[in-house]
Amino acid sequence: MKIKISDMEDADITTLISDLKSNQVALEAALASAGKVFSMNIFDYL
Repeated sequence: MKIKISDMEDADITTLISDLKSNQVALEAALASAGKVFSMNIFDYL
C-alpha cells in the first residue's frame, strides 16, 4: 500500500474555516467588550 504525502499533510479545509470563523467571532466579541469598558469614565458610575 502506497501512502501519499497529501494524505498526511493536507489541511482539512472545513476545519480550518470553522476555526477561523470561531476565532473571528471571539475577536469581535473581545473588541466590542473592550470598547465598552474603555469608553466608561467616572461619571458612568455616579
